Amino acid sequence: MILSMTGYGRGVSSSGDLIVVAEARSFNSRFLDISLRLPKALGGMEQRVRDLIRQYVVRGHVSLTVKVKNGDEKAIPLQADLTLAKSYVRALQQIKKELRLPGRIEIGHLLQFPEILTSGEESEDVEALWEPVQEAVTGALGELREMRAKEGQALEQDLRARVAKLEAIIQGIEQEAERRRAELYQRMRERVRQLVADEGLDENRLYMELAILVDRMDVTEECVRFRSHNAQFLKALEMEEAVGRRLNFLLQEMNREATTIGAKSYSAEISHLVVELKEEIERIREQVQNIE
Repeated sequence: MILSMTGYGRGVSSSGDLIVVAEARSFNSRFLDISLRLPKALGGMEQRVRDLIRQYVVRGHVSLTVKVKNGDEKAIPLQADLTLAKSYVRALQQIKKELRLPGRIEIGHLLQFPEILTSGEESEDVEALWEPVQEAVTGALGELREMRAKEGQALEQDLRARVAKLEAIIQGIEQEAERRRAELYQRMRERVRQLVADEGLDENRLYMELAILVDRMDVTEECVRFRSHNAQFLKALEMEEAVGRRLNFLLQEMNREATTIGAKSYSAEISHLVVELKEEIERIREQVQNIE
Protein backbone atom coordinates (compact mmCIF):
# COMPACT_ATOMS: atom_id res chain seq x y z
CA MET A 1 0.00 0.00 0.00
CA ILE A 2 1.39 3.38 -0.96
CA LEU A 3 0.71 6.68 0.79
CA SER A 4 0.44 10.12 -0.74
CA MET A 5 2.46 12.87 0.91
CA THR A 6 -0.49 15.28 0.69
CA GLY A 7 -3.18 15.25 3.35
CA TYR A 8 -5.07 16.99 6.13
CA GLY A 9 -6.38 15.91 9.51
CA ARG A 10 -8.09 17.47 12.54
CA GLY A 11 -8.38 16.19 16.08
CA VAL A 12 -10.26 17.57 19.11
CA SER A 13 -10.04 16.67 22.78
CA SER A 14 -10.98 18.30 26.08
CA SER A 15 -9.89 18.60 29.68
CA GLY A 16 -12.28 20.34 32.04
CA ASP A 17 -13.23 23.68 30.51
CA LEU A 18 -10.35 23.56 28.03
CA ILE A 19 -10.65 22.25 24.48
CA VAL A 20 -7.55 21.18 22.56
CA VAL A 21 -7.71 21.38 18.76
CA ALA A 22 -4.95 19.96 16.56
CA GLU A 23 -4.69 20.39 12.78
CA ALA A 24 -2.14 18.56 10.64
CA ARG A 25 -1.25 19.20 7.00
CA SER A 26 1.36 17.45 4.90
CA PHE A 27 3.00 18.23 1.58
CA ASN A 28 5.74 16.87 -0.67
CA SER A 29 9.29 16.83 0.67
CA ARG A 30 12.34 14.66 0.04
CA PHE A 31 12.73 14.04 3.77
CA LEU A 32 10.63 14.25 6.93
CA ASP A 33 10.33 17.95 7.74
CA ILE A 34 8.22 18.86 10.78
CA SER A 35 6.87 22.35 11.48
CA LEU A 36 5.10 22.86 14.82
CA ARG A 37 3.01 25.73 16.14
CA LEU A 38 2.21 25.23 19.82
CA PRO A 39 0.97 27.60 22.52
CA LYS A 40 3.86 28.91 24.59
CA ALA A 41 2.65 26.97 27.63
CA LEU A 42 2.97 23.69 25.70
CA GLY A 43 6.51 24.35 24.50
CA GLY A 44 7.86 21.63 26.77
CA MET A 45 5.80 19.04 24.88
CA GLU A 46 7.38 19.76 21.50
CA GLN A 47 9.65 16.71 21.43
CA ARG A 48 6.83 14.36 22.42
CA VAL A 49 4.62 15.82 19.69
CA ARG A 50 7.43 15.33 17.15
CA ASP A 51 7.79 11.72 18.27
CA LEU A 52 4.05 11.22 17.74
CA ILE A 53 4.30 12.59 14.20
CA ARG A 54 7.16 10.20 13.38
CA GLN A 55 4.90 7.29 14.30
CA TYR A 56 2.50 8.29 11.51
CA VAL A 57 4.69 9.94 8.87
CA VAL A 58 7.97 8.76 7.34
CA ARG A 59 8.52 11.35 4.62
CA GLY A 60 7.04 14.73 3.69
CA HIS A 61 6.64 18.21 5.16
CA VAL A 62 4.23 18.07 8.10
CA SER A 63 2.76 21.25 9.57
CA LEU A 64 0.97 20.75 12.90
CA THR A 65 -0.89 23.44 14.84
CA VAL A 66 -2.24 22.95 18.37
CA LYS A 67 -4.66 25.43 19.95
CA VAL A 68 -6.13 25.43 23.45
CA LYS A 69 -9.55 27.09 23.81
CA ASN A 70 -11.82 27.85 26.73
CA GLY A 71 -14.82 25.57 26.36
CA ASP A 72 -17.32 27.69 28.33
CA GLU A 73 -16.65 30.66 26.04
CA LYS A 74 -15.67 32.94 28.93
CA ALA A 75 -13.18 35.63 28.07
CA ILE A 76 -9.66 34.53 28.90
CA PRO A 77 -7.56 37.35 30.36
CA LEU A 78 -4.39 38.07 28.41
CA GLN A 79 -1.07 39.40 29.65
CA ALA A 80 1.35 41.35 27.45
CA ASP A 81 5.10 40.84 27.75
CA LEU A 82 6.02 44.49 27.19
CA THR A 83 9.75 43.90 27.60
CA LEU A 84 9.68 41.32 24.83
CA ALA A 85 7.47 43.56 22.68
CA LYS A 86 9.95 46.45 23.00
CA SER A 87 12.78 44.13 21.98
CA TYR A 88 10.88 43.11 18.86
CA VAL A 89 10.16 46.75 17.98
CA ARG A 90 13.84 47.67 18.31
CA ALA A 91 14.83 44.70 16.16
CA LEU A 92 12.26 45.58 13.49
CA GLN A 93 13.40 49.21 13.49
CA GLN A 94 16.99 48.11 12.99
CA ILE A 95 16.01 45.83 10.10
CA LYS A 96 13.97 48.65 8.54
CA LYS A 97 16.89 51.07 8.84
CA GLU A 98 19.62 48.71 7.62
CA LEU A 99 17.62 47.48 4.63
CA ARG A 100 16.05 50.88 3.94
CA LEU A 101 12.57 49.42 3.92
CA PRO A 102 9.51 51.67 3.41
CA GLY A 103 6.45 51.76 5.65
CA ARG A 104 5.83 51.90 9.40
CA ILE A 105 6.04 49.32 12.14
CA GLU A 106 2.49 48.68 13.36
CA ILE A 107 0.71 46.54 15.93
CA GLY A 108 -0.07 43.95 13.26
CA HIS A 109 3.62 43.18 12.94
CA LEU A 110 3.92 42.46 16.66
CA LEU A 111 0.93 40.12 16.56
CA GLN A 112 2.98 37.84 14.34
CA PHE A 113 4.91 36.91 17.50
CA PRO A 114 2.35 35.00 19.63
CA GLU A 115 4.64 34.76 22.66
CA ILE A 116 4.10 38.50 23.33
CA LEU A 117 0.55 37.76 24.55
CA THR A 118 -0.04 34.98 27.07
CA SER A 119 -3.14 33.74 28.84
CA GLY A 120 -3.51 34.80 32.42
CA GLU A 121 -5.02 31.38 33.16
CA GLU A 122 -1.98 29.43 32.06
CA SER A 123 -0.88 27.13 34.81
CA GLU A 124 2.71 26.49 35.68
CA ASP A 125 1.88 22.79 35.74
CA VAL A 126 0.78 21.94 32.21
CA GLU A 127 1.66 18.26 32.41
CA ALA A 128 -2.02 17.48 33.04
CA LEU A 129 -2.72 18.80 29.53
CA TRP A 130 -0.53 16.19 27.85
CA GLU A 131 -3.30 13.57 27.72
CA PRO A 132 -5.82 15.76 25.79
CA VAL A 133 -3.00 17.17 23.64
CA GLN A 134 -1.87 13.65 22.80
CA GLU A 135 -5.45 12.63 22.03
CA ALA A 136 -6.05 15.63 19.75
CA VAL A 137 -2.73 15.26 17.93
CA THR A 138 -3.24 11.52 17.49
CA GLY A 139 -6.72 12.17 16.09
CA ALA A 140 -5.37 14.72 13.61
CA LEU A 141 -2.55 12.43 12.52
CA GLY A 142 -4.97 9.50 12.15
CA GLU A 143 -7.20 11.53 9.82
CA LEU A 144 -4.11 12.76 7.97
CA ARG A 145 -2.94 9.20 7.39
CA GLU A 146 -6.41 8.11 6.20
CA MET A 147 -6.46 10.89 3.61
CA ARG A 148 -2.91 10.06 2.51
CA ALA A 149 -3.89 6.39 2.16
CA LYS A 150 -7.01 7.22 0.15
CA GLU A 151 -5.07 9.42 -2.24
CA GLY A 152 -2.37 6.76 -2.35
CA GLN A 153 -4.91 4.23 -3.64
CA ALA A 154 -5.83 6.56 -6.49
CA LEU A 155 -2.15 7.10 -7.28
CA GLU A 156 -1.52 3.35 -7.29
CA GLN A 157 -4.31 2.71 -9.80
CA ASP A 158 -2.93 5.42 -12.07
CA LEU A 159 0.64 4.11 -11.78
CA ARG A 160 -0.37 0.53 -12.57
CA ALA A 161 -2.12 1.73 -15.73
CA ARG A 162 0.94 3.72 -16.76
CA VAL A 163 3.32 0.81 -16.13
CA ALA A 164 1.08 -1.33 -18.35
CA LYS A 165 1.50 1.31 -21.04
CA LEU A 166 5.29 1.13 -20.63
CA GLU A 167 5.08 -2.64 -21.14
CA ALA A 168 3.06 -2.16 -24.33
CA ILE A 169 5.61 0.33 -25.69
CA ILE A 170 8.51 -2.02 -24.93
CA GLN A 171 6.67 -4.82 -26.71
CA GLY A 172 6.26 -2.54 -29.72
CA ILE A 173 9.98 -1.73 -29.68
CA GLU A 174 10.88 -5.43 -29.58
CA GLN A 175 8.61 -6.26 -32.49
CA GLU A 176 9.89 -3.37 -34.59
CA ALA A 177 13.52 -4.17 -33.71
CA GLU A 178 13.13 -7.80 -34.74
CA ARG A 179 11.54 -6.85 -38.03
CA ARG A 180 14.13 -4.18 -38.76
CA ARG A 181 17.06 -6.36 -37.72
CA ALA A 182 16.40 -8.98 -40.38
CA GLU A 183 15.74 -6.28 -42.95
CA LEU A 184 18.92 -4.40 -42.00
CA TYR A 185 21.07 -7.53 -42.10
CA GLN A 186 19.79 -8.40 -45.56
CA ARG A 187 20.39 -4.89 -46.86
CA MET A 188 23.91 -4.73 -45.43
CA ARG A 189 24.70 -8.19 -46.76
CA GLU A 190 23.90 -7.01 -50.26
CA ARG A 191 26.21 -4.06 -49.69
CA VAL A 192 29.00 -6.43 -48.58
CA ARG A 193 28.62 -8.45 -51.76
CA GLN A 194 29.01 -5.31 -53.82
CA LEU A 195 32.14 -4.32 -51.89
CA VAL A 196 33.66 -7.77 -52.34
CA ALA A 197 32.92 -7.69 -56.05
CA ASP A 198 34.15 -4.12 -56.56
CA GLU A 199 37.08 -3.93 -54.17
CA GLY A 200 38.16 -7.53 -53.78
CA LEU A 201 37.89 -7.43 -49.96
CA ASP A 202 37.92 -10.47 -47.67
CA GLU A 203 34.30 -11.68 -47.74
CA ASN A 204 34.51 -13.75 -44.54
CA ARG A 205 36.01 -10.87 -42.56
CA LEU A 206 33.35 -8.48 -43.81
CA TYR A 207 30.54 -10.86 -42.84
CA MET A 208 32.04 -11.23 -39.35
CA GLU A 209 32.21 -7.44 -38.92
CA LEU A 210 28.65 -7.22 -40.21
CA ALA A 211 27.43 -9.73 -37.61
CA ILE A 212 29.19 -7.79 -34.83
CA LEU A 213 27.65 -4.52 -36.03
CA VAL A 214 24.14 -5.94 -36.15
CA ASP A 215 24.60 -7.48 -32.69
CA ARG A 216 25.64 -4.11 -31.27
CA MET A 217 22.40 -2.66 -32.55
CA ASP A 218 20.34 -5.33 -30.77
CA VAL A 219 18.14 -3.99 -27.94
CA THR A 220 17.02 -7.32 -26.47
CA GLU A 221 19.05 -6.95 -23.26
CA GLU A 222 17.79 -3.43 -22.65
CA CYS A 223 14.19 -4.55 -23.10
CA VAL A 224 14.69 -7.47 -20.71
CA ARG A 225 16.17 -5.17 -18.05
CA PHE A 226 13.37 -2.66 -18.59
CA ARG A 227 10.79 -5.39 -17.97
CA SER A 228 12.63 -6.35 -14.79
CA HIS A 229 12.42 -2.76 -13.54
CA ASN A 230 8.71 -2.74 -14.40
CA ALA A 231 8.16 -5.89 -12.33
CA GLN A 232 10.10 -4.45 -9.38
CA PHE A 233 8.08 -1.23 -9.62
CA LEU A 234 4.78 -3.13 -9.38
CA LYS A 235 6.12 -5.22 -6.50
CA ALA A 236 7.15 -2.07 -4.62
CA LEU A 237 3.58 -0.74 -4.85
CA GLU A 238 2.46 -3.65 -2.65
CA MET A 239 5.05 -3.10 0.10
CA GLU A 240 3.90 -1.98 3.56
CA GLU A 241 6.59 0.68 3.86
CA ALA A 242 7.64 4.01 2.38
CA VAL A 243 8.64 3.27 -1.22
CA GLY A 244 8.88 6.73 -2.81
CA ARG A 245 12.69 6.70 -3.03
CA ARG A 246 12.73 3.12 -4.34
CA LEU A 247 10.26 4.03 -7.09
CA ASN A 248 12.34 7.06 -8.03
CA PHE A 249 15.44 4.88 -8.36
CA LEU A 250 13.64 2.37 -10.58
CA LEU A 251 12.42 5.18 -12.83
CA GLN A 252 15.99 6.40 -13.20
CA GLU A 253 17.02 2.91 -14.30
CA MET A 254 14.10 2.72 -16.75
CA ASN A 255 15.13 6.04 -18.23
CA ARG A 256 18.71 4.80 -18.56
CA GLU A 257 17.57 1.74 -20.53
CA ALA A 258 15.32 3.91 -22.71
CA THR A 259 18.28 6.18 -23.50
CA THR A 260 20.41 3.18 -24.53
CA ILE A 261 17.64 1.85 -26.75
CA GLY A 262 17.38 5.26 -28.38
CA ALA A 263 21.15 5.39 -28.97
CA LYS A 264 21.02 1.98 -30.68
CA SER A 265 17.99 2.89 -32.73
CA TYR A 266 18.27 2.45 -36.50
CA SER A 267 14.58 2.98 -37.17
CA ALA A 268 12.42 6.10 -37.15
CA GLU A 269 9.61 4.01 -35.68
CA ILE A 270 11.79 2.84 -32.77
CA SER A 271 12.97 6.41 -32.17
CA HIS A 272 9.34 7.51 -31.99
CA LEU A 273 8.52 4.74 -29.50
CA VAL A 274 11.52 5.70 -27.34
CA VAL A 275 10.28 9.30 -27.18
CA GLU A 276 6.85 8.01 -26.15
CA LEU A 277 8.50 5.75 -23.57
CA LYS A 278 10.46 8.60 -22.01
CA GLU A 279 7.42 10.87 -21.92
CA GLU A 280 5.46 8.23 -20.01
CA ILE A 281 8.37 7.68 -17.60
CA GLU A 282 8.38 11.42 -16.90
CA ARG A 283 4.63 11.39 -16.23
CA ILE A 284 5.13 8.55 -13.76
CA ARG A 285 8.04 10.38 -12.13
CA GLU A 286 5.82 13.43 -11.53
CA GLN A 287 3.26 11.21 -9.78
CA VAL A 288 5.91 9.44 -7.72
CA GLN A 289 7.09 12.79 -6.30
CA ASN A 290 3.92 12.75 -4.18
CA ILE A 291 4.48 9.25 -2.75
CA GLU A 292 5.88 8.75 0.75
